[in-house]
Amino acid sequence: MIMGTNAIKKASELLRVRAKHLRNMVLVLIAIYVVSSCVVLGMLVISFAGGSFSPLDVLNLGLSVAVSVLSIAASVCVMTVLLRSFNDIAALRSPFSRHQANRFRLAGVLMVIKFALLLVASILPEAAVQVGEVSFGFPAVSDAPGSPVLDFSSLLWAVVLFGLSYIFQYGTLLQELSDDTV
Repeated sequence: MIMGTNAIKKASELLRVRAKHLRNMVLVLIAIYVVSSCVVLGMLVISFAGGSFSPLDVLNLGLSVAVSVLSIAASVCVMTVLLRSFNDIAALRSPFSRHQANRFRLAGVLMVIKFALLLVASILPEAAVQVGEVSFGFPAVSDAPGSPVLDFSSLLWAVVLFGLSYIFQYGTLLQELSDDTV
């Protein structure tokens, strides 16, 4: 059954509005994530600034902060990929394009990189800040320092994003086939 032109326009407008809402939610999440990460990293660095620490402690702090910043950057890049995808849909551009498929593939690669960064970070000695009863630390490691931590959620998201990449790539091919037949 072929949809009428009005039904297609109505569905497109609804999709555009929902994509705008999703885009706005992702923007808010990016802002919250970046601000909270900066606050925790700032507290970590400030806690080390006031004391006398060995060069090894300073090196551990530097490595922990560097790995944390790279991990945060990978997460922000993944959220930015989603943001751009929602922007395209909100602008009524076809979601099935090679560009979209490549975006999801890039996000999957970034999640694999984040997994690797967190694995490396878990082996490093922990640098942490104690504020009252609450402990903030980078990297988040297990109870046994130096034991590797496997962040399977990053790997799961990588698999989902790679799957979406292939779905969008297939959708692109179907769209091209449909355009050729019309």
